[in-house]
Formats: sequence, structure tokens, C-alpha cells
Amino acid sequence: MPIRQSVLALALLVTGAPIASAGDDDGPPEPDARVMEFQLRDRDVVEAAAKHRTKIQQVPAIVTVITAQEIRDGGFRTISDVLSVVPGFDSDRWEYNGWYKNDLTRGMPRTALVLLDGVNIVEPTRNLAVLDRRIPIESVKRVEVTSGPGSVLWGGNALLGVVNILTWDGASNPGFHARVGGGHGPGEPGAVHAHLSYGGRFQRDVVKLWVGATYHTALAPTLTVDLPKVFGPLPAPAADGPAILGTREATSGGEGRSHTFNVNGKLEMGPVTLGLSTGFVRDVRGLGVGGALLATNHGAGETGNTDLASIGTEQMHLLYLRYASRFLGQTVGVAAQAHVVNWKQSQDPFGIFPRSDLLPAGGKTILESDGVVRAGGSVDVDVVLPWQNHLLLGGEVFADLSGVLHLTSFDPRAGAETKSGGCLPPFQFHPERDALRPCSLREAALGETRRIIGGLYLVNEWRLSNRFALSGGVRAQLSSTYKATLLASAGLVAGLTDAIFLKVNFGQGFRPPDLLSTSPTRGIASAVAFQGNPDLQVERSHSVEGELNARLLENAGPVKQWSLRADYSFTRLAGLIGFPGGHYDNSGDRDLHTVELMTKLVFKGGHELWLAYTFLDVIDAELGRLGNIPNHVLSAGGKASFFDGRFLVSAVVTVRGAMRDVNRGLPASAALPVLGLKLPDGLAWSEVTNVEVTSVPTTTQLRIGLEGRGLWNHLDVSAWVYNVLDQRPRDPDWFGDGRIMLRSQPKPGLSFAFEVGTRW
Repeated sequence: MPIRQSVLALALLVTGAPIASAGDDDGPPEPDARVMEFQLRDRDVVEAAAKHRTKIQQVPAIVTVITAQEIRDGGFRTISDVLSVVPGFDSDRWEYNGWYKNDLTRGMPRTALVLLDGVNIVEPTRNLAVLDRRIPIESVKRVEVTSGPGSVLWGGNALLGVVNILTWDGASNPGFHARVGGGHGPGEPGAVHAHLSYGGRFQRDVVKLWVGATYHTALAPTLTVDLPKVFGPLPAPAADGPAILGTREATSGGEGRSHTFNVNGKLEMGPVTLGLSTGFVRDVRGLGVGGALLATNHGAGETGNTDLASIGTEQMHLLYLRYASRFLGQTVGVAAQAHVVNWKQSQDPFGIFPRSDLLPAGGKTILESDGVVRAGGSVDVDVVLPWQNHLLLGGEVFADLSGVLHLTSFDPRAGAETKSGGCLPPFQFHPERDALRPCSLREAALGETRRIIGGLYLVNEWRLSNRFALSGGVRAQLSSTYKATLLASAGLVAGLTDAIFLKVNFGQGFRPPDLLSTSPTRGIASAVAFQGNPDLQVERSHSVEGELNARLLENAGPVKQWSLRADYSFTRLAGLIGFPGGHYDNSGDRDLHTVELMTKLVFKGGHELWLAYTFLDVIDAELGRLGNIPNHVLSAGGKASFFDGRFLVSAVVTVRGAMRDVNRGLPASAALPVLGLKLPDGLAWSEVTNVEVTSVPTTTQLRIGLEGRGLWNHLDVSAWVYNVLDQRPRDPDWFGDGRIMLRSQPKPGLSFAFEVGTRW
């Protein structure tokens, strides 16, 4: 039995991730068996980190698998799109008007560990992994999602879930594949998309190679803001303060073109695998982080020669080397891995405020990172013991190394006519940085930061029979920057019948503080006032979950299979990190009650119907019941197949329930004196006390697609309409801990996409 089948097997069961188990109820799988040869459908099988496999029904935790075929059938464009149909996830939530994009797990941001081929890609400066087009969907073979804590196996960041993204290899996706397309609409104007990949096997299948390259570009989407910000405080954790708002609705869009380029590759030589992923993003946004329309001129006359836009560039580069083999008659398996991940970002210009009579040159900053590197390795050993026991033990150690995060601030009062010596302190004369804004100051928003993290775990599974298994495990997590953490988990799987299984699981998770929150920084000229707290403790989660999982109506008349899962979980979060008043600190407990339902009906002939539903209730010890997350999220979809699967009609709809957002409102008078000045018409002064609770209504996102596959043997075509109803959803502030964002954050509307592909 190769290591890919059993190394990590038991730990995955214990922590709620997939386990490696028998291919059917009659006995263990053959040593060379792979998922592609497995009798069940791919969606009923879990591979874990590297093709480990088991029936989902035999995993004690809540697991969802989305295959490449399902990704294609549903018209998913990003991993975030995929998560939108997974119960318990609220995907593509925006913060700081699109600067941060994240997927909420059971209502909480940045609480899922994201793995790319088993490597942690959560960037430690912000504890963030952005799952947009920077991970090309064409490179993804399957996505395995564990809902609930998974830290006993995976360590940090698996506070409420694990998202494992598995890419193609030379055996599973052979030959050349090419796809090119485009699109338009206010949601994604002027889009162009291209992908090329090759997979092959050599030397009698000893050597396997897969490599793919993807490029995407589009103009900034059209976004409408009801009360655009002209001047005021930055978002949290900066200190709060009054603001100047525009009193009339305004729209952004077309400020510039965004570009994303990514290359993924995997080379396998016997037991050794070398993998890489490298990506570059240039993201152009018309809204500043605080909600300002940067290209708008609020001045009485000409106040500048160039428009502002918020332009961000980000890079992520990953390289790993993995060895896996078995010894002593297949009873002992060893897997060793070394990896390095590098992140780098800049916002140039960050573009905080638009131009006005108060700020003739507009507010502008440049944010530049020297980069963050994570380097480390892991070793896992599994041992097959007597009496149907599996013992797994292992450990990991890695270092997070962060360079300086620089922030360059420009004096908005000084224009191009300013000469040397004319800058007001603390700004200095540097016209080479920006000729229109010659006075600037460059400071360190975050100094060099180092931390070492390690973990040791031990887990065991006792399989009493093919229908009944018990498991338990512990993990000790160590770090140079926070106190040692001990975690435990336990699970039970009981087969009520051959098709119906009951699962009960207890798991714990933790998340270390991000580097921005622990490394003290001083106030700087732009009023960014991070107040780091080096004494922050890790955030903890404790969850009890139960699930009923059934596979019914196998080959019954027109039905091929009906799958159903229903589950309930209670989770308590302890020590959540917030920043009331701009100061990071551990807060009180937060209780999460979650009910999830997912069902799929597969018909003969390639037709499918499915539905996913989440009920979520979150109660914070200090804030009470949270209203910035939807209590109800419903997704449904299906496909109809014609002419032996050559033509498909597909649709996906997601209904997100209403929410509440605490925002800054307008005073009774639209124009008030400020420092002896009267604001121009269309602007208003809003004090900190001008607070209102805004309702974010229920939104319905619908997409419809038509596809032709295998036309003339090698040609694929597809046409999709996204957000058919042209609804403009709005996202409330996801942090919800005392710092008021000015308004809920607008998101894109309708868009069209067309693509042509071929393979040979």
C-alpha cells in the first residue's frame, strides 16, 4: 500500500479531514489503487492531502468534495465561487471595499486553513488567503472542504475549517488543453481569459508531469456608493473620527485594467513529487479602503492633473518537495515534505481620498512590503497495528519571516508648485516619488518580524468493523511568540445500514495572531495608527458536531443516486482578537449554532439537481447576537444533459438572507461649518455620533450557462450569464467590534462570459 493511501489516514479521520480506508466494505484496497479507478463517484471519495481516499460516509466530520467536473458544470470561476455552495461558508465577502476579500466560515472571517496541494498558503501578516482568480480554476482537480476545527492534524489557522485545493497531475489530466474566452458587463467589463496546460507520463509511468499557465484581465467593475467618502478616518484599527461625506450617490468603474497571471506545475518521479505555483496580480479598484471614489473631483475648479485609483499588486510563489513510501511489508509509511512560500504586496497608489478644495492634490499613500517568507518541513509516520488499529504520529516546524512593511504618505496640501524647503514637517521634499505631490514621508508600518512554529501530534483509529470506528488524538503546538497550546479531538462513525451513517465528532482549533497585530508600530503621518499587542494569545475553538449521511436510491429507475447529509454543530470561540479603539486585544467568547443541509439527486443520462442550506446563529458575549452575517443562506442548482452529454444547460442560484450594518449617517443639515469654513453643496460633515443601523436586504445571485462539449471530438464551447438579475449585493463590515465603517460595501452586478476550448 503506497504512502498516499495511508500516511495521515488516521489523523485525517480524527481531525475531521479525510481518512484513507478500504475501497469497499469487503476488504482493503489494492496497493496501487487510485481514486480514478475507485468504483464510487469522485464526489463520494476523499483524497486528503495527496490522493488519500475513503468514502465520505466513513469520515466522522462534515466533509464536502467538489470535483473538477462539478466546477465546470456549475460555471465556477474561482475557489471562492466554489465555497459559495458549501453549507457553512459565506463566500467572497469584501472588507475595506474590496482590498481584503475573504470567505467566512460559519460567519467568521479568516478562520479556515487553506492548503494548496497540502501546503499552507495563509499569509501570516494578515492571516489571509484570497481565493479569487490568483488560484486558476482550470488547474484544480478537486476541492475538499472540512467544516469544523481541524487543528489536531493541520495546526494553526484551522480554527473553523480546512479548504484543501488539489491540482492536476500528469496521470489525471493528460495531453494538451487550451481555453480562451472573454466577457463584458458592468460586473466585469472587457474581460479576457486564456489557459494552456500539458500533462504526460513517461518511463513506464515512473515520471509524470503536469504544467499549466493561466492569464485573466478585466477593467474595474462598476460600483455604486450611496454616500461617498471625501475625507475622514481610515478603517480599523485606525482611531475613529468625523468624516466629510458626499450627499449624493456616485458610481465608480473603468479606472484601469486588472491582470492576473499564474503558473502551476507538478513533477512526479517515483516516490518524489516536486510542485510549484507562482502567481502575479495587479488589482485596480475605483474605491479606496474607506469608501472614497478616488477619481471624483469634489473641488470648485481644477485641482489636479491625474485621477486617483487604488492599485494593488500581489505575488505568491510556492515550491515544495515531497517524498512518500512504505516499508516493512507495507505496515509502516513515511512521508516527508519541505516547502517554501513567499508573499509580496504593494498598493501604489493606495489612494485614500479624492481631490477636493480641502485636499487639492488628493490624499495618497504607497504601501510596499519587502515580502514574507514561510519555510519549513514536516514528517508523518503511520503504523498498522494489531486489532484493527492505525497509529499516526508526526510533526512540523516552520519559520515565518516578514520584512519591513513601508508606508509612504504624501502631504495633500502641497501641489506641484511646491519647491525645496516648502514642505511642512514631518514631510520631506521628494519630487521623484510623485511630481504632483512632492512632499512625502516614508516610514515603517511594520518592522522585521520573525517567529518559529512547530507541532507534534499523535492519533489513533480503532476500526471495530466496517461500520463502526472510534478515533482520538492530541496535538502540542509550540511557538517562539505565543504560549504552548494543547489540542484534542475524538470521533465516532456508526453505520446504521449499508447506506446510512451516523457521525459524531469533537474537535479543537486555534489561530495564532497575525503579524500586524503583534508587532508594535508607531503612529505615522497618514494617521494609520496600528497599536500592536505582543501579548496576544491564540484564538481557540471547541466544536461538537453530529451528522446523518445517506446514499439512497442507487440505480432505482431513472435515479442513479440520491445523497443527503444533515448536520448540527455547536462551536465556542474563545479569545477572539479584536481592535476596539484601534488597540488589538483578546475579547470574550462567541457561540455559534449551525444547521447545515446538503442533498443531490443524480439522474441517469447526466441530469442533476442539488440544494444546500445553512442556518447560522452567532451570539457574542459582549456584542450580543450578530447581525452582520446572514442567518439563512440557500443555494440550489442543476444541469440538464442532451445528445449524450454533448450539450448542457446549467443554473446555480444563491439566496443570502438579510443582514444589518452599523454605519455613519448624515446630520440633519447637509452642510455645516467646519473650522470656520462652509462645505460646498453636495458635501456634509458627519460626527462620530451620527450612527445609523442600515438594513442589507436579501440578495439573489443567479447564473445560467449553455455548454457544448466534445464537438467534433475536441472542441468545447460555453456561454454564461452571471448575476442574471443584476442585483448589486452589499457587504456589511465583517469585524463588527466597535469600529464603524462608513457604509456597507458595494459589489459587482451583471456580467457575461464566453469561452472556447480544445484538447489533443
